[in-house]
Amino acid sequence: MPYKDKEKERENYKKYYRENKEKIKENVKQYQAENKNEIQEKRKEYFVQRNLIHKEKMKSDAVYRAEVRNRNKKYDRTDKRKSQALMRNFGINIDQYNQLKESQANCCAICDTHYSNLKQALNVDHCHVTGRIRGLLCASCNMALGLLKDDFNLLNKSIQYLQKETPPIKMEFPEYFI
Repeated sequence: MPYKDKEKERENYKKYYRENKEKIKENVKQYQAENKNEIQEKRKEYFVQRNLIHKEKMKSDAVYRAEVRNRNKKYDRTDKRKSQALMRNFGINIDQYNQLKESQANCCAICDTHYSNLKQALNVDHCHVTGRIRGLLCASCNMALGLLKDDFNLLNKSIQYLQKETPPIKMEFPEYFI
């Protein structure tokens, strides 16, 4: 029989739980074991529904979008993670990285592409032998140096190859290509 006084009802539930805690836990474990598949299906259904509602709200409700963005900012740890990675990999912190970036006018040290025109942050270029930091590079320039294995001879050969005047190659194609 339900109580008329909700506060008294709540107190009795708490008392019952304290007195029968172990028995209740055993019953819950048993129920979960017997109904594992059903529980999983209900959870899946719940999360699918919740996700659909969230997506719909994100599309249509500007206030909800702003709330979600603000809520996510609280958990945004990108600067902290970046700082930890910089310290772990190169021995510098985020302030030193930003100082280096400003000293390069916020651009790649090789191609002078401004970081705002890049999809990724500027990469820390360093000597793999000494560990000395040389500067910040865009992903393309950093990859180019990596593919050339930081080898001056390969770099010079690449420059000579690009500067070489080569006659145009005349290629003959079969008739079915034309």
